[in-house]
Amino acid sequence: CRGQNSCNDATINALLSTGNFEIDCQSTNSCRYIQIYGSMQEINPNTQASNQIPQFNVNCNKNQRSCAESTINCPTHSDCTVSCNNRNSCKSALIVSPQQNNLTVNCMDDQSCLETIIDGKDASQLYINGCSKSQSCSELSVYCPANTNGHKNCHIQGNENLERLSLYAENGWKDIQMDYNGSFTNTTENGALYCASNY
Repeated sequence: CRGQNSCNDATINALLSTGNFEIDCQSTNSCRYIQIYGSMQEINPNTQASNQIPQFNVNCNKNQRSCAESTINCPTHSDCTVSCNNRNSCKSALIVSPQQNNLTVNCMDDQSCLETIIDGKDASQLYINGCSKSQSCSELSVYCPANTNGHKNCHIQGNENLERLSLYAENGWKDIQMDYNGSFTNTTENGALYCASNY
């Protein structure tokens, strides 16, 4: 999707796909409002044993709002990576994780994940990287996977640009690993943590 508005408001149905999936949204509004449905196919046990699990990559690059207000449903049985690499690239998007596989969301530029919802509660591991540019993760909502025997499965990087963060975690901070490198001087932009099975 290389040109402006080239895949705007498109629907990509990959529910029956069995191989790798990659989409590059390279221009302003190129994948804005897009709806992506990843594969629901089981992984062949021989493929899984050989560490050749199909990869699912959504790249929101180069220009503004490339994947803004999109809905990205990761495949059920594969790892999933969504890269929000430019201004407003995933603003107000909804990203839904795989089941028992990893979800990685990279929020690398100004307002790249502003007001985004990341539903990672069914993932094995959730990684949110970046969140250091201006408002890159402001008003972000994150649904975390529960810990596994005390091992935290929800990993979030960032600084004060995680302002007004909403976290949903069944076991509270026992589920969440924060890699925070900002200041704690701004007390007017507090976030919230919602706990228990029904939050």
